[in-house]
Amino acid sequence: MTESVIKADYFPPRSNQKLAVELSVVDGQVQVCEDSSIICSVPLSDFRMSSALANLPREVELADGAKLIVFPGQEITALEGSARQRRQSQFLTNLESHKPLWLASLVLVPAFIYFIVAVLIPMGARTVVAWLPSEVTTQIDNQTLYTLDKAMMAPSQLPLETQARVSALWNETVPKLTFEAVQLKLLFRHSESMKANAFALPGGTIVVTDDLVKLLEDEPNAMLAVLLHEIGHVHHQHGLQLAAESLASSLLLSYVFGDLEGIAEFFSGTALTLIQNGFSRDLEREADSFSTAQLSKLGLPPEAFATAIRKLSESHEGKAYDPGLLDQYFSSHPLADERIDKATQQGSDQN
Repeated sequence: MTESVIKADYFPPRSNQKLAVELSVVDGQVQVCEDSSIICSVPLSDFRMSSALANLPREVELADGAKLIVFPGQEITALEGSARQRRQSQFLTNLESHKPLWLASLVLVPAFIYFIVAVLIPMGARTVVAWLPSEVTTQIDNQTLYTLDKAMMAPSQLPLETQARVSALWNETVPKLTFEAVQLKLLFRHSESMKANAFALPGGTIVVTDDLVKLLEDEPNAMLAVLLHEIGHVHHQHGLQLAAESLASSLLLSYVFGDLEGIAEFFSGTALTLIQNGFSRDLEREADSFSTAQLSKLGLPPEAFATAIRKLSESHEGKAYDPGLLDQYFSSHPLADERIDKATQQGSDQN
C-alpha cells in the first residue's frame, strides 16, 4: 500500500547527473521512481535522512553511492521510518527553533572547543609522545635540519677554536646532568635571519647560531645556561608535544567546521595561534626552571641564566627589553623581565 509520494532529486553513483524523481513507501520499501519507472528500491529500515534543520533540504546517502536530495515543505514523515528516527528529527527541529538554546550554544560550543584544545589535547599529547620510539624523533631531527639548512641556515663561520671551546663546555657538562638524557648532539650554524639564537629539535639535536656564541663568548656560564634551557625542551619533549597538539587541534577544527574552509582557516589561524602561544610560554617557563635547577646542581649560579636573557634581549631589541601589555599575550616567550627576576631570585635563595 502506498502511503505518500515525495518529490526529490536523484544523483546516480559516481555522477553529477540530476534526475527529478518521486519517492514512495510501498510495503516497507522506499521506491525511487522516474516517470513511473522504478530506479531503485531501498528498505525503509536502511533509509537514513540527514537531520531536519529549518527549511534546508535533507540528504540521503544510498548504499551504492547514489544521493537523494529531499525537498523541504513536504510531508515526509513516512520516510523517517521508525518512531525513534521521527523522535530524533523532531528533537533537532525543536532544538533549532528554540532561541535560548541556540543562543547559549554560541557561547558554550566555542568554550567547549577551547577546553578540548587547551586542556584535553595537551594531556593526550603528553601521553602519546612518551611512547614514540627514538627512531621517529631522530628522523624528525634529520628532516627538520635538512629543511632549515636549505632555507635559512648555513655552515658555521666561527673559528674552529671557538667551536672547540663551546663543545668542550658541552662535553664536560652533559655527562653530569642529573636526569636520564637522550642522545644529545650540539651543532653550530650561521644564520642571518635567526641572529643570536638557539633551538632544540625533538630527537636531542641542539643548534646554536654563530651570533649567539659571539654574544656570550665572555660569559661561559650564560652560554651553558642557554644550552641547558634547550636541553630542557628535549628532556620534557616540548617539540613533539607542540607538534601533536597542533595536528590534533587542526583536525578538530577541520572536523567542526567541515568544508567551510574560509571560516576554519580564520579560526584556526587566529585562535590556535593565541592558544599555542600560551602553551609556549608555559613550556618556556618549564625549560627555564630546568636550566636554573641544573645550574644549581652543577654548583653554578642561576643568575647566569638571567645574564643570558638580558644579553639576548638587548641584542634583539638594541636596548633593554621593555614590552607593552599586548606582548604579554602575543609573545611566544615569557617576558624577559619575568625570566630575569625569577633566575635572580633563585640565585638569592641559593645563597
